[in-house]
Parts: sequence; C-alpha cells; structure tokens
Amino acid sequence: MEEPEKFVSQTELDDKAQKLVEEKDADSRLRVYVGPMEKALTAVLLIWAVFQVWANMFGTLGAVKLRTAHIMFLLPLAFTLYPTFKKERRRRRLMPVWDIALIAAAILSYGYLFMRYDAIAKTGRLNSTDVWVGVVCLVVAFEAARRASGNLAIIALIFLSYFAVWGRYIPGTFGTSAFTLKRVIKALVWDTNGVLGTGAGVSATYIFVFVLFGAFLKYSGFSQFINDIALTLVGQTPGGPAKVAVIASALMGMINGSAIANVATTGTITIPLMKKTGYKKDFAAAVEAVASTGGQFTPPIMGAVGFVMAEFMCVSYTKVMLAAAIPAFLYYLSLLYSVHLGLSGLSKENIPQAGKVLRERGHLLIPLVVLLALMFTGYTPLFAAIIAIFVTIPVSWVRKETRMDLETIVRATVE
Repeated sequence: MEEPEKFVSQTELDDKAQKLVEEKDADSRLRVYVGPMEKALTAVLLIWAVFQVWANMFGTLGAVKLRTAHIMFLLPLAFTLYPTFKKERRRRRLMPVWDIALIAAAILSYGYLFMRYDAIAKTGRLNSTDVWVGVVCLVVAFEAARRASGNLAIIALIFLSYFAVWGRYIPGTFGTSAFTLKRVIKALVWDTNGVLGTGAGVSATYIFVFVLFGAFLKYSGFSQFINDIALTLVGQTPGGPAKVAVIASALMGMINGSAIANVATTGTITIPLMKKTGYKKDFAAAVEAVASTGGQFTPPIMGAVGFVMAEFMCVSYTKVMLAAAIPAFLYYLSLLYSVHLGLSGLSKENIPQAGKVLRERGHLLIPLVVLLALMFTGYTPLFAAIIAIFVTIPVSWVRKETRMDLETIVRATVE
C-alpha cells in the first residue's frame, strides 16, 4: 500500500522547479551578483535593450555592423553571467580576473571588426593584423558558446578543425583541401557565413525584440491571466485539470518560445492541480511537458528556429507564423482530445468567474492584438513587436493589480 504523499508548499514546488530548470537549462545557471556589480550589470542590460530597440526602429547601422554591435554586448555579458564551469560558485561580488581579460578581448576584437569591416568589404584583402584579430574573435566566440551550450560548441570546434587542419591528411572521399589560416578567418569572421551570419542576424533583430516583448507581457501579469482563463474555459469539463495544463501552456507558448521556461512558469500550478484531483504524478508531468513543448511553434512568438527559417527562406516572419498556426492548432487539439477521457473536472468553487477574470486582466490581451493587427496590415514584425512593447506599459496601467511601475519595467528588461 502506497503511503500518502506529504503536503508540499507552493514555495517548495517553485524551488524544485528552479533546480530542475537549472539542471537542464544553461540559461538558468547564471551567476548572481550583489553590490555595485549588480547595479552595473543592470545598467549595461538596460543600455543594451535601449540600443537594440533604437537600432531596429530608427537606427541607420548596416546589417553587418548591427550584428557586430550586438555581439559586442552579447559576448561580455556571456562572460559576466555564465560560469566558467558548472560547479562554480554562482553568488559573487566580483567576476574572475580571466573573465575581465576575455571581456576586454571581445570588445577590442569586435570593435576593431566594427571599424574595419567597410574597408575589408571593399577590397576583400586581409593584412596580418586582420587575421590575428579574427583569431581572437573566433576564440572568444567559442568560449562563450562553450559556456552557454556545452558539448555543441565542442562538436562545432571538432568540425572546424576537421576542415581547417587535419582533414587534409585523410585520404579518399572524407579528405579536404588545405585551407590557409587567412582563408578560414576570412570566411568565418570577415564574411557573413560565420560568426556574423544568420544566427547573429536573427538574434540582433527578431529574437531580441520578441523576447523583450514576451518579458514585458509576463511582468504585466499575463501569466496569471493565462492560468485563470484556462480554468474558466475547461476546468469543469472531463479531464479538466489536464486540459487546463494544455491550454495554459498553449497560451504561454504564444509569448514564450522556450519549452523549459514554459514548464517552469505554468507547471508549478498545473501539475499540483492535476495530482490533487487524482492524476498520477508521472502522467501529470508528461501532460505539462508535452503541452509546453508545443510553445516552440505556436505563433505569434515562436522559438528561435521560426525566425531563422524566415531568414533562410527569405520570406517574411508573418508567412512563417501563418504556416505554423495550423500545425500548432492541430497539436493542441490532439492533446485536448488525448486528455478528454481522463478524470472528472474541478468543482465549481475552484473555478474563477469568467467575467471577473476578463474584467481584472482582459485588457492585457491588447498588446497581442496590436502585434497581430500591425503584422497582418503589412508592417514588419520588428516594428509591430516594438510598438507592442510600448503599448504594454500604458495598457498595464488600466488596473492597479497589473500596473507596471519603473521597477517592474527594469526587472522585465533585465530578464
């Protein structure tokens, strides 16, 4: 006979969720700074956000220079926030000396690239300084990638060394031609096929702006609205708790393209809700995991792949978003059908009133409506997302419970 499960508080559940996220997601193992360093980091993040919004809406920088400037913010922040090793102490007052050296190397090398790129683009010729600066650019990029993605960076380095160094010594089909250091550096640093390629371009434009919009929506109270509206829609129907998890995750996926973050946000509410009404813990976790995964291809804010697809295929993001709408709808419809034959729904007293939910937080849908309306009337996704960010703040002031003050705006931007 199984022992009854011990009562676990919401705080303990949140702590467990955070530990699991940290174990699986490198973005959650970031260093935490205290004292003056915390304030300095906040200031840099705010400056970066302002620069990105300006550059994407009013800026006159060319595509390559925008990508370079983006990386000049990105790499120093990577060395500041990502630990050198997984077991490193996360809470700090100062950063290690070697990270200060890496930050200096990143700023100087990519600053040189920023200033020199136009001349190289005209002549196509690299001098010895250009080559060695390019080497430094590659080294700091690989170190930042290693910290953020671990084995993926190591695999990339193996393939790079294969083409650049030891592939020439392999006979037959798998052998490669001999590439000089200058040719490798020109292709990977001074051209748009390497560090300054599609990945940097999408990150500097779509991904940054849409993630910023998602953070503003979250801090305006949209997450709570999602959970409440899901409860009012399906909470009392057969399999209600599991349907709440599916719908809440789908709605959260509309503003957050990360499956792990989706689980951490909605799962701490929906999984205990399912267990409380009789679902086995394994099944409850599985429902939430599968539902959260769909957020990566649920418009309007999908995972990074959606933006990369638009860039590679040379089509507007609106077309990619429309193409993803049908698979996303069918995905969640099949999930709802799968859990429909589960246990009974929740009792009426556990369901918030739909009218009350809409009165208190329904206005938070306005930024999403503005985003979609602008995109469907022909404006670019970048312009639409930036306008939606600015709309979110005054919309949140409609109700005292959702009002974003200066501190909340800063926290949303930093996240």
